[in-house]
Amino acid sequence: MKQVRMKTLQTIRAYIRTLRQYAASPKTQYEYKHYGIFLILFALVVILLWGGIYVYEGH
Repeated sequence: MKQVRMKTLQTIRAYIRTLRQYAASPKTQYEYKHYGIFLILFALVVILLWGGIYVYEGH
C-alpha cells in the first residue's frame, strides 16, 4: 500500500512539473484559447465535485 501511494505521489509530481514547464513556455493565440477552455472545464468539474460532496454529506 505504501509503495502504491509513493508511486501515485511521484506520478502527480511529474504531471505538475510538466504543467509548470508548459505554463512557463511562450504560447500562441491558439494555445491560449484552448488553455482558457481547459481552465473553464476544470473549474466546472471542481465545482460539480465539491457540490456533490456537499450534497452527499447532507448539508
